[in-house]
Amino acid sequence: MSCKFGCFCANGYVRQSNKTDSPCIKPAECPKIVTTPICGKNEEYLQCGYACPRSCNELRYPLPKPLTLCAALCKSGCFCRNGYYRAANGQCVLPEKCCGSNERYNTCGSACVETCNEKPT
Repeated sequence: MSCKFGCFCANGYVRQSNKTDSPCIKPAECPKIVTTPICGKNEEYLQCGYACPRSCNELRYPLPKPLTLCAALCKSGCFCRNGYYRAANGQCVLPEKCCGSNERYNTCGSACVETCNEKPT
């Protein structure tokens, strides 16, 4: 776990939620927790999941993708299990299933791709 600088709740207080500007309250003031949702196949429920979860779009051409800025805050919900990516249809799939027609997943592909106009040297 890494250290972060900023404003944190004082001893004896907890953050009401993961939302920006959420107040610090006494644990007894916390709202009743709703039961954990039932997640789909290859998903798991996380209280503090990554704000920008993995999707098949990360693996699609062109590569590499531009960096996206994600909030440092986490969010709760159903996330794809480790090693799976969110497909366009919302399902969590293995990376091999992210590829389109006539494509194949490769863990170490070439940065210089052959196109109709260019052939790598």
